[in-house]
Amino acid sequence: ICILGRADVLMMQNWDHITTTMDCVNQQPQNNNETDFARVRNYLLAGQSSNWRQFILMSSISDAHILSTFKRYANSFEGRLRIRRKTLPSDATVCNV
Repeated sequence: ICILGRADVLMMQNWDHITTTMDCVNQQPQNNNETDFARVRNYLLAGQSSNWRQFILMSSISDAHILSTFKRYANSFEGRLRIRRKTLPSDATVCNV
């Protein structure tokens, strides 16, 4: 499970750090460090870990960078799900200026 929480706060920083980190999540290790490969699942060794991982991205706003990151890295076999909170018309008011 990969959780990216408070993405709207992370947007205030350099978003390239997020994409660089997400690119590194699925990389194969360079050395084995005495790994017991009998305990490693075959799909991880085949480079299919992104298809089996759940990617949860939480944000209070909807932004193009956040949506494109979700579409790029949420590659689960089970598909994608986008949930947003519905705001009632009585709650959606403009502040008095």
